[in-house]
Amino acid sequence: MEIYSFKIMKKLTYFRIGVLVIVGLISLIGGFAYLNSHVFKSKASENELNISIWGQKNIDPRSLKIGQKVIVNFLLKPVSTTTKISAFSVKLSKTGDNFSISSISTPRVYGTTIFEPSYFTRIGGTGTAAQYVIKKTTSQLPNTILIPVAITILKKTNLTSSSLSISASESQVVGPVAGYAYNIISSEPVTVNDPSVYASTPVPTTITQPSPTTDIPVDIVSPGPVATLFPTTAIGPDMIRLIMSIRFQGVTEAPVSQFKTINVRVGLAKKGEDPTYKQVSFAASETGIWTGNADFTAAAGTNYIVYVKGPKHLQKKICDALPTEDSTKPGTYHCLNNAITLKQGDNNLNFSGIALLAGDLPDQSNTQQGLIDSTTLTRITTYFGKKDAASLNVADVDMNGRINTQDYVYVLRALSIKYDEE
Repeated sequence: MEIYSFKIMKKLTYFRIGVLVIVGLISLIGGFAYLNSHVFKSKASENELNISIWGQKNIDPRSLKIGQKVIVNFLLKPVSTTTKISAFSVKLSKTGDNFSISSISTPRVYGTTIFEPSYFTRIGGTGTAAQYVIKKTTSQLPNTILIPVAITILKKTNLTSSSLSISASESQVVGPVAGYAYNIISSEPVTVNDPSVYASTPVPTTITQPSPTTDIPVDIVSPGPVATLFPTTAIGPDMIRLIMSIRFQGVTEAPVSQFKTINVRVGLAKKGEDPTYKQVSFAASETGIWTGNADFTAAAGTNYIVYVKGPKHLQKKICDALPTEDSTKPGTYHCLNNAITLKQGDNNLNFSGIALLAGDLPDQSNTQQGLIDSTTLTRITTYFGKKDAASLNVADVDMNGRINTQDYVYVLRALSIKYDEE
C-alpha cells in the first residue's frame, strides 16, 4: 500500500512539474512578443527614415566669396507617410576644408504652412550637434522636418572635394511614442567641389534653388553681395570702404521686423591712434547675420583696428579680418598683437565668427553708458513681458520680440567683460 501511494505521489509531482514548464514557456513566449511589440525597434519600412538635401546639393564655389555664408537644408523624412517625429538628436559630419560649419538654425515643419519656432524646444547640443523635442499632441507632430545649417566658404582655389552630412550612426530620430526609434537607412551629403568640376559650365550668377513653394521658404544665401542690401556709390581714391558681416549674442536666426535694420557704431584707427567713428546702417539676413558698409577717408596700410558697437552691446575691438572664437563661449575673442591690412576701395571683413556681447542697454534717449553692471540686471527685469516698440528697443537683447529671462541670462554672461573695449 505504501509503495502504491508513493507511485501515485510521484506521478502527481511529474504532472505538476510539466504544468509549470508549460506555463513558463507560455509566459516566456508572451514576454518576448510584448518586448518585440513595445520595446525592440522594428526593422519594418514604417520605422525607416531617410535624411536628404532640400535645395542645392552640389555647390559651385566660383559664384561665391571667401567668408560668404550659404544655407544648407537637411530633410528628416520617414519612409512611411503616416508616421510622425517627436524628437531628434543630430550630429553633423564634415570632410575637407573648403568650408566651415557656422550654426544649426531652428528647424521647420516641412510639408505644411507651419513655420513655428515654438514647435521646437532645444534641449541640448552645441556646435555641430543639436537636440530638439516637439511639444505637441500626436496629431500635431510633423512627418517631415527641415534643419537649416549655415556654412562659411573658406576656399575657392586648390580645393578638394568637401562634403557635409548628418551622421546616421551618431544621430537618432524618435517616433510618436516612447521606444519608437527610427532606423536611419540613408543620409545624403551636400558637396562643395573644386571649380574644375564645373569647368565646362558657365559661372552661375546666383546659387540655384528649387522653385518657391507655399510650404517652406526658399534657401537663402547670406551675406551675399552687399550691394543687394545697400546701394553703393563709387568712393574717392583716398578712401577705404569696410564691407562687414557681424553677429550679435543670442541671435541665431532672422530678428523680428523692428530689428531688420539697425544702426551700429563703427570705428577705424591705426594702432596707437584714436578711432574715427561713424553710425552705419546694418541689415539682417535669415541666419541672424547683419551686413553693412562704412566709408572712411584713410590710406591703405597694415596696422588698422576696427571697433564695432551694437545698439544694446559692448564695443568690440577687432584686429583680424576673419576673427573666430569658441562658439560655446561667446565674447572670448580679444584683440592681441594682430592688425588688419586694408586697401583703397572695398575691403571684405567677416566678423560673424565672434559675438558682440549684449548688455549696454540704451536709455529712453537712446544713449549708452559703455558698461554693464548689477544695475543693468535689475533694469532689464523691469521690462519683462513688455512688447511695445520702445521697450523692445531697450531690453529685447535677442531681438525676437519678447523680453524675458533669456535676455537676462545673456546680459548676465556679459558681466564678465563689463566695459567697452578701447
